[in-house]
Amino acid sequence: GHLNNAIYLTYFETSRIGYFEELGWSIENNEFPAAVVANFHVDFLRPVLPTDKIFIWLRTSKLGNKSLNIEYQIRSVDDQTLFSTASSVLVCVDKVTGNTVQVPQEGRELIENFENK
Repeated sequence: GHLNNAIYLTYFETSRIGYFEELGWSIENNEFPAAVVANFHVDFLRPVLPTDKIFIWLRTSKLGNKSLNIEYQIRSVDDQTLFSTASSVLVCVDKVTGNTVQVPQEGRELIENFENK
């Protein structure tokens, strides 16, 4: 057997949450808006088998006014095999009103500083 395709999305989500928490933009931080998924696209390149050791790579590829684009890859730990690529668009939403809002300047700076390391 191989890894069910739906699990890829769980891996991407878990990695994205860890990424935002590492930035300091956590779900519990009420100073920041929620970043909700508006679009997600996955390319399944090779099946992940139970014996495969994998890691998830991701980065913010674009910062818009109210949205950000995230790119993902599922790769083998030895970096020899690319199993999947994906991209998502996240939209910033006010946690109280549900309305779209600007990416906060502090959040923008956190992402830019992290990505430019």
